[in-house]
Amino acid sequence: MILGLLNVAGKGEWKIASVYGSTNMFDKRKLWLDLEKHCTGILPMLIGGDFNCVMSQEEKRGGKRFVLSQGSKDFSNFLIQNDLHDVKTIGPKFTWCNNKIGNARILEKLDRCLINSCALDIIHVAVVKHLSRVASDHCPLLLNVFKPVEFNRIIRYEEVWAYYFGATALVRKIWSKECRGDPASALNVKFKRTLKALYYCSKAKFKNLNSLRDKLKDEISGIQLEESDGELSADKLQVLRFKINELNVTLARLNTWWRQRAKAKWMEEGDCNSSFFHAFANSRRSSNWINHIKTVDGTLSEEEDVIRKTFSDYFRRKWQHRRCSLEGWPSPLETICEREQNLLDADFSREEL
Repeated sequence: MILGLLNVAGKGEWKIASVYGSTNMFDKRKLWLDLEKHCTGILPMLIGGDFNCVMSQEEKRGGKRFVLSQGSKDFSNFLIQNDLHDVKTIGPKFTWCNNKIGNARILEKLDRCLINSCALDIIHVAVVKHLSRVASDHCPLLLNVFKPVEFNRIIRYEEVWAYYFGATALVRKIWSKECRGDPASALNVKFKRTLKALYYCSKAKFKNLNSLRDKLKDEISGIQLEESDGELSADKLQVLRFKINELNVTLARLNTWWRQRAKAKWMEEGDCNSSFFHAFANSRRSSNWINHIKTVDGTLSEEEDVIRKTFSDYFRRKWQHRRCSLEGWPSPLETICEREQNLLDADFSREEL
């Protein structure tokens, strides 16, 4: 059975639609069409249950070799068209078994939970746990929703900062301030000051970028409506070209901001798809979430305090002070000859460089 949950607009309620999966290709196609009626993309949506569909050979063991059927293609197109993502899972890899023995035993991943980007923005991190098969040939699915713990933000350089007007002047101003201490400490302080100044400047500008994008679209649409009613003057046409150029620059900045967070290295330079990068960044954030850990005694735990303590104990042991005795170590003068020492100490020649 598949349960579709979505928030009813304006009511704050939850609507539950129940349908049943089928092995028939036409029934599956009808199921995708029925679910698409609820996939508006505006409301948060979660679909979970037995989809009775295998997507790859990795999701099947035993029986006939996996072949990409029309049903699998339809299911894949359904996910892409409706912005649905497979939730990260923990536990047994396969969710269904035919309960036979020997070569006749078949294991498949038929059950899954799907979530759209709108819901992922609200709940931040979602994980599905495959429970043990006991009373059924299917694994029960347990959906866990986490809210990330707030950590001190680590400020890193953003590519989009280089496109801001005034960024060079801001860096020059911060860099010219005097710093006391040794050269290494002074350099570190200047880096921190500059990153912090650019970060807060960018934070304000990025909020303005979204509103600026919408404002420019409205202004361009208004000028083009005037053009449809009559011919534009030379000054008005120049304003239209300026607005279009400014919109393209704004979209490029927004795309650069999201592309760096998505870390989608395989995308070609010049591809402008901020919505894709936005969804990719949210999925990466969900996959990077540590939801369980194996302790020193070998047990798995999902408790947040246990995960934090395990990490803390590991790095405390790793970085603890150790005494090291160099007695008995061979002298470097005894391992290499004088000619080799002179070669190591000599400056590089132009030919070697």
